[in-house]
Amino acid sequence: MYGTPGMPGARPVPPSAGTAKTLILIALIFQIIGSVIIALIALVVGSALASIGFGGLGAIFIVIALVILLVAILAYFYSYKPVAEGHYDAARTPTLVLGIVGLFAGGVIVGILYLVAWDKLGDAIREMQPPMMTQMAYVPIAVPMGTPGIVYGAPPGTAPTAPPAAPAPPCPRCHRPGTWVPQYGRYYCYNDQLYL
Repeated sequence: MYGTPGMPGARPVPPSAGTAKTLILIALIFQIIGSVIIALIALVVGSALASIGFGGLGAIFIVIALVILLVAILAYFYSYKPVAEGHYDAARTPTLVLGIVGLFAGGVIVGILYLVAWDKLGDAIREMQPPMMTQMAYVPIAVPMGTPGIVYGAPPGTAPTAPPAAPAPPCPRCHRPGTWVPQYGRYYCYNDQLYL
């Protein structure tokens, strides 16, 4: 099981969380680079178009660059930062939304990076869950009557019942003495597999 990063006594970060954090960081870098490139294109195209009377088209590129930059800022606060702090549940839904928006508006690569990060966050959440304990089956074993310190048949945590003071009754089939089973408060013949 893994703990929250930065907390005293915390265990290491789940491997999938580290992968998700890296993917989100790469997507953020791509978004910032894309925003800068679009802003530069807007300046070049805008100044060229302004010289011929179409300056409004350059403004559209500036708006697109600002929207991409805004999405990158939101991605940092709602996806990257929660993952860095160990809040994988909180980061999962925003990362999925960023992946879907990225596929349609921010570029296919950015969208794929966010979607893979979303999947890795799910893996990290599962890695943080404690391992499931399986219930052990109670399998009775044959213990000869009178073995000191051994109480046959009592499941753990139950108080054993003492056998009656009378001698063990013989089995009606094989005539061997029965073995006291405290769990059921009866004698049992292991040879013929029947209660006496």
